[in-house]
Amino acid sequence: EMAKNYSNIGNIYYNLSDYLVALSYFQKALLLDEETDNKDGIAENLGSIGNIHNGLTNYKNALEYYDKALKLHEETNNRRGVATVLSNIGIAYYDLKEYEKALTHYRKALEIWQLFGNKFGIATNLGNIANTYTNLFEYSKALDYYNRSLKIRRKIKDKKGIAGSLQNIGLNYQMQSNYPKALDYMFQSLKLQY
Repeated sequence: EMAKNYSNIGNIYYNLSDYLVALSYFQKALLLDEETDNKDGIAENLGSIGNIHNGLTNYKNALEYYDKALKLHEETNNRRGVATVLSNIGIAYYDLKEYEKALTHYRKALEIWQLFGNKFGIATNLGNIANTYTNLFEYSKALDYYNRSLKIRRKIKDKKGIAGSLQNIGLNYQMQSNYPKALDYMFQSLKLQY
């Protein structure tokens, strides 16, 4: 179907950080999905357009698109879509340094991923919560969430995620001036990146 193809092309350009080209494809997909009243497609494209705005640091616009996507996912009872958008809303609030709002949305997303048993979604949101606690200078809480995320990432053999978790744990120790532990985790992360 043409709308899905446009959306897929948009995702490729998004992954290449070519946000304006990606945006044009998501908008084309959105128009086609609106013509056929494909609510799932509309919601997906609104979320993707929100991601573009987030990538361009237009956080307020991102939140508007995420809100529209969230309402449609809730209307169609698409729980996975709801969890994804809640995570993205959390990221936007995190980038706005509105950490309590970020935590609220990450926790809601985490609950949904736990219901589905989606290990990747669980690990990602645990890591997002940990990053937020780090920025709130709550290092021990952050370490707890990083370690929970790391444990899951090891189970699912997410090499990139493991390396990122180890690096984040190292940064957490660095912020606490525990340099020997910081170096240990940084070197563990580095080994996985080769």
